[in-house]
Amino acid sequence: MIIMSEARTLFILRHAKSDWGGPMRSDKDRPLNQRGHQATKIMAAFMTRCGYHPDAVFCSTARRTVETWSGLENAWVGRKEKPQVLMMDRLYLASAASALAVIQGCDDRHHCLLVLGHNPGWGDLALGLSGAGEPEALEALSEKFPTTALAVIDFAVSSWAEVTWQAGVLRDYQTPKRINSQ
Repeated sequence: MIIMSEARTLFILRHAKSDWGGPMRSDKDRPLNQRGHQATKIMAAFMTRCGYHPDAVFCSTARRTVETWSGLENAWVGRKEKPQVLMMDRLYLASAASALAVIQGCDDRHHCLLVLGHNPGWGDLALGLSGAGEPEALEALSEKFPTTALAVIDFAVSSWAEVTWQAGVLRDYQTPKRINSQ
């Protein structure tokens, strides 16, 4: 049994679909496209229904991740407690190992952390941290971590510094497509 004061929940969210147009646009400056904005709304509604609300957010500084966060944040207007948000250059195209180091440095007063970033690091991170979980969700996660994918992983630890590979339990894995098919 996980005691709430000793539990940590990690939300790993990949940015929504971005626009590849514009020959002069750098990778970091790509905005969301229409499909990305719609997917963000779907994920925000899903997270709200499930009570998946972080108390801290670590977000890559790429335009597409910032716009994904903005879409979620706008959908959560009216929440009494707003999460602490840190925009981090370090998360732009971060590897799974680099992202884990950032997570391990999270202030322990936060019990629910959302990290918002990019593949391939985010898919590797979600799969690498999920040592257990519902078999169907683990299988789906191992196949693909598409744009706007969300992995919810619980850890029976008292500190973020204790989060290690394969130590988490995958509680949920969703994509807008999976949500719409339910």
